[in-house]
Amino acid sequence: MKALLSLALLLLGTVVFAGSPDTNPNFSGAEVIKMRIQSSQVDCDGVSGGPLCYSVQKESKIGKENWETLEQSIEGFNYEAGFVYDVTVRIERVENAATNQVEFRYTLIDVISKQAD
Repeated sequence: MKALLSLALLLLGTVVFAGSPDTNPNFSGAEVIKMRIQSSQVDCDGVSGGPLCYSVQKESKIGKENWETLEQSIEGFNYEAGFVYDVTVRIERVENAATNQVEFRYTLIDVISKQAD
């Protein structure tokens, strides 16, 4: 019984601290996730007139109050302002040798829904 409880706690800790691929430095492959994209874009750096980014919710955070800024583009996604999108995307970790940094590539798999806001 004690071993089973220890195993359950270990698995729970792994799930809680794993995070999403783009925030987990140990993520090394690719993952498919569901994402909600807000009907209007936001300033990436908080400065008006700068580049625009998507405002998104990922997986279990869909439908909650908080939104996060996604600075990457989504390959194959044709955004149209005024619509909230539920999509499935593939996130891949990409090692950028030129900058010696880890980047993430988002690729659209499917548009689940597109609803006017």
